[in-house]
Amino acid sequence: MILTNHHRAVRIAEDDFRPQEVKVIPGEHTIRVQKKEFYYDTTIVAQESEAIAIDADIQQAILKISCNVRGAEIYLDGNLLGIAPYKGIINPGQHKIQVIKNGFYNFEKEDVIVNFQQQSYDVNLLARWINIGRNKYPVVRIGNQIWMGQDLRESLGGSYCDAPCPEGRLYKWEVAQRYANSLPGWRLPSQNDWQTLISHLGGIQKAAPQLYKGGLTRFEALPTGLYKYEYNEFSEKGRRAYYWSSTQGKDKADALGYEIDSRIIDKYLYDKELAFSVRLVRDWVVE
Repeated sequence: MILTNHHRAVRIAEDDFRPQEVKVIPGEHTIRVQKKEFYYDTTIVAQESEAIAIDADIQQAILKISCNVRGAEIYLDGNLLGIAPYKGIINPGQHKIQVIKNGFYNFEKEDVIVNFQQQSYDVNLLARWINIGRNKYPVVRIGNQIWMGQDLRESLGGSYCDAPCPEGRLYKWEVAQRYANSLPGWRLPSQNDWQTLISHLGGIQKAAPQLYKGGLTRFEALPTGLYKYEYNEFSEKGRRAYYWSSTQGKDKADALGYEIDSRIIDKYLYDKELAFSVRLVRDWVVE
């Protein structure tokens, strides 16, 4: 048993389950009764000549973790704790929890306070590659967003490419929006989504080289240019990447698009009949 006030901490007794009588000076004190992973905490305010009785109900510190991927490894403070799903007794206090599985983004949570109540986490690990349509795409986590790591290349009516087109196809806005809506969890990024991404990377000038091909984020924006349906013409290929957002203009005939090169990012309203590259985004949910 440990008795603490703002001046010092005093260990009263060890390995003794008999009732203890302790004299304290008037004031506020914290009492902890602990045996390995079992403990009881309480705070008292002692008055002069007052007797205070405490019945310590010692509890367990229990950690429970379930995961959508069986066999994921669970680490506590850097040490392997077990395999998901897991339920066990741990020492109370502040901890760092990690859930790790090859091919998935890690779950990490720091400064977790585990006390005598059961602490439970339902962890959803996100795969580093996803299947969309007939193709497989890498995904990249940037801040609290998950982005496709390559341009969409599904062959849809209203999409175009300057064949061959392994780098991705160009889509009219309506086609891109409709296809994004058909994919659970994913969406065509809004103006707010793009702004969140750019702000996380330090603004338009700092974000551009990080998002362009070869950048640190692995976003890999490629200069595939755009397609002008009215003129049956591919334009700007090799110079800039053009991406749709879901944000429309006031007259609904145009939508906000983003231009990316190695130096800067610009945004303008464009006619929806133009065809741009498409990236999809989703939110990063850790539990």
